[in-house]
Amino acid sequence: MPKLKKNSRELAEDVFRGVIKKYQTISGTPEPQLAQAARLGKSTLANRKNKPGQFRLEELEGMRRAMEIPIDELLEALRPLL
Repeated sequence: MPKLKKNSRELAEDVFRGVIKKYQTISGTPEPQLAQAARLGKSTLANRKNKPGQFRLEELEGMRRAMEIPIDELLEALRPLL
C-alpha cells in the first residue's frame, strides 16, 4: 500500500527545497553555477537537495550568497531540519 501522508521531516525538506527553488528562479542561477557556488559537483548538489539535512554550512552560505537569499529566510527553512 502506498504511503499517503508525509511526515514532518519530509514536509520540512519540501519547504527547504521550495526556498532554494524560489531563489534559484528569481536570481536565474543555473544548476552548474549553483553547484560551483556551493563548491560541490552537480551530482552531489542533487543528492544534497534530496536530503537537505546533509548540507554543510559552507555549502549553504555559498548558495545563499549566489542567490541572495535573506539569511533569516534560509535559517527559518533549515530550523526544522536540525
